[in-house]
Amino acid sequence: MKIGIFGGSFNPIHNMHLKIANYLIENKYLDKIIFVPTGDKYSYKTHMLEADKRLIMINLAIKDNPNILSSDYEIKNQMVYTYETLNYFKELYHNDKIYFVCGMDNLNYLDKWQKPEEILKFPIIVVNRNKEKMNSKFLKYKNIKQVKIKLSSLSSTLIRQKIKDNKSIKDLVPKDVEKYITINNLYRRDLNMYKEIVEKLKAKKLTIATMESCTGGEIASQITNIEGASEVILFSAVTYSNEFKIKMGVSKDIIDKYSVYSIETAREMAKNIKEFSHSDIGIGITGKLARADKNNNYGKDNQVFINIIYHDKSYDYTLSVSGKNRVTSKNEVATFLSNKLNNILS
Repeated sequence: MKIGIFGGSFNPIHNMHLKIANYLIENKYLDKIIFVPTGDKYSYKTHMLEADKRLIMINLAIKDNPNILSSDYEIKNQMVYTYETLNYFKELYHNDKIYFVCGMDNLNYLDKWQKPEEILKFPIIVVNRNKEKMNSKFLKYKNIKQVKIKLSSLSSTLIRQKIKDNKSIKDLVPKDVEKYITINNLYRRDLNMYKEIVEKLKAKKLTIATMESCTGGEIASQITNIEGASEVILFSAVTYSNEFKIKMGVSKDIIDKYSVYSIETAREMAKNIKEFSHSDIGIGITGKLARADKNNNYGKDNQVFINIIYHDKSYDYTLSVSGKNRVTSKNEVATFLSNKLNNILS
């Protein structure tokens, strides 16, 4: 049996990855293909999702194709190199022939990889999607087979950008992958922004607490996604109802006078969560994300009120969100707030 090892970050896997795999199998270049996602050793890359989530998406994408498999070998072994991966599968499938599947861009820089001579011992299938020319240094290798496939310019980078821009990826990834990305709010979060915030808080020895209503804990989730966040975030409360805002110290008189959807209520939320937790920074968020609340008929749809209290300074913000859906709107608030917090802490 001819088994192809198809490595990469798959961040996320998309329809072109699957088209390549299916083409190689249908045209008898290979009998089976194994997707091998890289581990978290590449987490320094911008927007690199955790390896376990990337593997879940691969498995969702291939679940109906018995000739395409996945492996967590590089995830479990972290600092593994390509030549080690190929040797691992050679031992695992010792009665079969192992092929390395890569793009022309990767092949042309193969001599810069760890132990390229080990990789070149394996038969290599090079997918040429951009009509690139093979580097002359590799022309002598008879075990390199170039396969020209007519493909679009679809890439994981393009998909991440579309998600960030709130554009549809419906026809770019399998349906189950799109659903997984949407439900888990993947690639929408500006992790680098919140990583910078956590680092600044740690450097300044500051702590933070949040009281959120319409965002439902999104800001606290953003912060706690960052390693080391436990050193800076002391408390978070999600207070959807007026009753629990009042129990957390928000003045009933303020809510009655200005409504729950107001900058005055956001200030009360920030002040009281800061006092309750004895933190250096308090954040209060309230608003209406395209949801009719029969108990609160005031305020505009898709308008969010934010207050940040840092020591003795108070910062007010009013934000209008797109209202496409709750996930998108919450992400817009999180991105907006991350910019404001970074500026305040600079």
